[in-house]
Amino acid sequence: MMQRFHLLWKEHRSLLLFLCLMVLFRSVIADWNTVPTGSMKPTILEGDRILVNKMAYDIRIPFSHRSPLKRADPARGDSVIFNSAVVDKRLVERVVGLPRDRVAMVDNHLWVNGRKLGYRDDPLNLGSSDKIEDLLGIEHRVCWLGTQTRLSSFRPLTVPPDHYLQRL
Repeated sequence: MMQRFHLLWKEHRSLLLFLCLMVLFRSVIADWNTVPTGSMKPTILEGDRILVNKMAYDIRIPFSHRSPLKRADPARGDSVIFNSAVVDKRLVERVVGLPRDRVAMVDNHLWVNGRKLGYRDDPLNLGSSDKIEDLLGIEHRVCWLGTQTRLSSFRPLTVPPDHYLQRL
């Protein structure tokens, strides 16, 4: 058995080392994911592949969720990836509410801490209904539906400590 292992190691050492390093790299440093939904349209489309910096907010122990070193917290406007227990998918969303922020939606206009976000037409519109949203100094494109849905308006809510609210 050991002789077979040594032969395998001798003949395929480079490949085995590459595979081990790639698994470690994807666990700790960076990964790539396929976007499962169109919730980030028009910036990121369903089916797009995105590269994820796994060291943006903390340094993790490989193959675990333990983090001995925290680097930063998500900031307003960041695109984050998380596993949703509700829909049982990995989601990509934009952070709009930070811990203890007061957030509301009134007729498709987002309010954060009593300030209404600015919206203007996208100069690259090309016939779509896209807008540029000013998320308190951070601009990005959003798909403007203009129709009323159950999430077109909601009363002010306070984001709990250690939680974040993503763009709906």
